Amino acid sequence: MRESSPYIPASRSLLPRLIEIVLLAAVYYSTARLGQTLAIPPGNVTPVWIPSGIFLAAVLLRGYSIWPGIFLGAFLGNTWAYIDFSSFSNMIRCLFTGTANGVGDVLSAVGGAYLITRTTGTWNPFGRTSNVVRFVLYGALVGPAVSALFGVTTLCAAGFISWDLYDYTLLTWWTGDGVGALVIAPTILVWFTEEKRSLLRNRRVELFAFTTVLLTTSAYCLDLLPRVALLHLPLFSLAPVLIWAVFRLGQSITFSGVLIFSALSILVTATGHGPFSGKELNISLMELQWFLAVMSITIYVLSGVTLERTRAREGLQRAHNELDRKVKERTVDLSELNERLLKEVEVRRKAEQKKEETIDELRRALEEIKTLRGILPICAACKKIRDDKGYWNQIESYIRDRSEAEFSHGICPECAKNLYGEEA
Repeated sequence: MRESSPYIPASRSLLPRLIEIVLLAAVYYSTARLGQTLAIPPGNVTPVWIPSGIFLAAVLLRGYSIWPGIFLGAFLGNTWAYIDFSSFSNMIRCLFTGTANGVGDVLSAVGGAYLITRTTGTWNPFGRTSNVVRFVLYGALVGPAVSALFGVTTLCAAGFISWDLYDYTLLTWWTGDGVGALVIAPTILVWFTEEKRSLLRNRRVELFAFTTVLLTTSAYCLDLLPRVALLHLPLFSLAPVLIWAVFRLGQSITFSGVLIFSALSILVTATGHGPFSGKELNISLMELQWFLAVMSITIYVLSGVTLERTRAREGLQRAHNELDRKVKERTVDLSELNERLLKEVEVRRKAEQKKEETIDELRRALEEIKTLRGILPICAACKKIRDDKGYWNQIESYIRDRSEAEFSHGICPECAKNLYGEEA
């Protein structure tokens, strides 16, 4: 079943929609200004771009109708970075580039969300490995690339930056938008699932232990804590911690762990510390962002595989339980049917037995009838009849034993005359 519709549809009423658009624009502007503290000229291009992740998740959750809030926030957030009121022509240039930036960001968020839901059939693509790949492709690569092309091209066309810096600026913009979508959007999306509620109730101690280990390991990896025996804890030391969350704590906690480490590492690098410092700030931040991209993609894929395996196991268990239930029901049905068949067999056996007895009786009767119809050996003098065993029987006894006839005795007139003379 496809779930391409937004998880929380936007309101159809005008006033709530206007309020939502204004709030989204305010969120975009405030988070954009935060990222622009690390920007390169002309002031709106930065390797750390929070709005891209927030608004990709917002479109997936609320639908395409929120695009005016994205455009308004992008227009204000980008234009404010390089606005110039010194002349009318400068103002027109600023408005032109701000509009192009807004269009690019709308296409990035709405287009990326459309491609994700179109190809995965769901607003939350992190339940299957193949859907995770599609999210990375459309949400973190294709969508941000569109925004970067619109934004940087118009900045160069308007003369805010030199064409010689086009590649460098494009890569910076693409990196900030892409990693922002890759790190922030998944965390927002998975926290709208039901997974976390029972998890937070049942595993509070383990969750506390995970948070403690994650923060401690992150602090050592980012050189925030004194080294033990002058040893530096490498960044890949975070892998076992995050894998622990993948297998034990679910996606909401795992993705939150990735977001927490990302925010902490960006803050440390921006202040000139950590393993990625020592170079130009923009280069350091881009290298960090690429590391975060690789780490987050690895964790998302592993989480998708784990969730697929868990769902497959649960599906097999449900199928097993259903099969077991059907087998039990069928066994009961067969037992009842067997009892009915046994009763029917017994009835038929008795009927067959009765039938055989009846046939035997009829056969014997038929034989007796045939005997009476045959030649009877009868005494010419006393009129006794000889039976099969050689005994002589009175004719009345012989016939009575072999038929249903009964006799009543009397004297016919002729015999009476012979016996009693004329007096009879």
